[in-house]
Amino acid sequence: MKKGCLFLIVFFGWIQLANAASISVTASSNSVTAGGRVTFYVNIRDAGAWQLFGGGTGATSNCSLGEQGVGDTGTGRNGNKTLSVTCTASAVGQINFSISGNVTDAGSGKSVDVSGRKLVTVQAPREKDANNYLKSFSVSGYSITPNFQKDTLEYSVTVPSTVDKVKIEAAAESNYANVMGTGEIEVDEGINVREIKVMSETGVERVYKLTIQVKDENPIEITIDGKKYTILKNIKNVKKPELYENTTIKIQDFEVPAFISETTGYTLVSVKDELGNPFYAIYDSNTEQYHLYVEHKSNVLLLYLMDLPDVLSGYQRVSLEIEGVVYPAYQVSADSRFAIVYAMNIQTGKSTYYAYDKVEHIFQIYDDEMIRNLLEEKENYKLVLIGFAVLSIFLFLLCIYAFLKKPRQNKSKKTMQETHSLLKQEEDFASFDQDIKEEKKENVSSDTEVLEVKDALEKMNDVEAMILEYEKTMALPKSELRKVREAKQDTHKESNEQPVTEEKKKRKKRKTKKD
Repeated sequence: MKKGCLFLIVFFGWIQLANAASISVTASSNSVTAGGRVTFYVNIRDAGAWQLFGGGTGATSNCSLGEQGVGDTGTGRNGNKTLSVTCTASAVGQINFSISGNVTDAGSGKSVDVSGRKLVTVQAPREKDANNYLKSFSVSGYSITPNFQKDTLEYSVTVPSTVDKVKIEAAAESNYANVMGTGEIEVDEGINVREIKVMSETGVERVYKLTIQVKDENPIEITIDGKKYTILKNIKNVKKPELYENTTIKIQDFEVPAFISETTGYTLVSVKDELGNPFYAIYDSNTEQYHLYVEHKSNVLLLYLMDLPDVLSGYQRVSLEIEGVVYPAYQVSADSRFAIVYAMNIQTGKSTYYAYDKVEHIFQIYDDEMIRNLLEEKENYKLVLIGFAVLSIFLFLLCIYAFLKKPRQNKSKKTMQETHSLLKQEEDFASFDQDIKEEKKENVSSDTEVLEVKDALEKMNDVEAMILEYEKTMALPKSELRKVREAKQDTHKESNEQPVTEEKKKRKKRKTKKD
């Protein structure tokens, strides 16, 4: 009996101890690199309330439990609670995360002092791995050529024509590298090219290329613009173009899947080039000719670009690349932002000119009236520039003419004044000479008048001297002549009147005697 009571006391005491409130501290990792982050967890067990304090010290900062260290279950019963704190490693060393305080049993109301801590090692940062090689590479169920070597970047594999899917498997050498392009992929008849990319931890990419040849025992090969293409006889993985319907046509005795549109009137077939790139081609059953068909979307427009049917005045013809395809187009100049192309609207079947914005990559119906107005404004602007140039040249010549004419006018005016002065002097000399001749004539014609020989000879000598002097003076240069005549004019004014007056007196005296 005593043994039984003792056993019950020990058993219930063990239960009470087993269910006593407690805490423990754990971490998301035992080590972290400097600059990295680690999360610490404070696990509370069988407690109705808690009051805990602490945080991280050492190779970290601002890492504290904070306000969440004080709380309760909110039910008045004991429960479990986990608190978390994330710390950033600031330096190489250790983070010492320690917690202390007390937890309270909800039933008895007794508090128990608790504590706990966790050490995390902070290591120097690891250099990033630059390895971007594959460790293995294969196509499930088939052998690739050549055998895999990590330095060999191009491989090929051939599969039967009945295969429409293959599975590519690859793994990187480095655990820090990422591999892209693996898994199950769909393949079409003919050549299919797939790239497997390996990105290293440093961000450097390595590309492995796999060419998957789906057998075609009787390929239909065609040529478009000098390039070779193969028509696909199996289009299970080919997307149907918008506004077209599935159909079949016969080419070289083979039933070939195709697409047809009543709106455009085109029949399209699927083709691949020598590199395995897929395209649509327009098939003309009358001429058995093919043309590549590429759709371009712009807002609500769905266009097929065609050759230019006309010559647009004021534009120059250029080759324009749109989405990797070269088309004929018109531009005002080589560096123009806009180009004019000719295209069919797949939705309406109507063909017309469209303006293409090379920057925004959008199409808009070509407004011929707007372009004509722009060209007209361009011509008007050209005429204005020509007029302005002509006016500028005229004003320039007018300025030169005015500059050259001013000295000439002054010179001409001066010459006219000199000429007028010379003419006036010549008139004075002529008048003086005429007086002398009249006087001589009067003396000769007077039969009754008797002159002394001495007076007559003196008078004749004076007249001859005056005539000789006049002739000499007239032979002088204009500048000297002008000076001489000006001097004579002054002398004439002062003394010429007196001799004439005396002479008149003599004639009057002689006349009086005669009478």
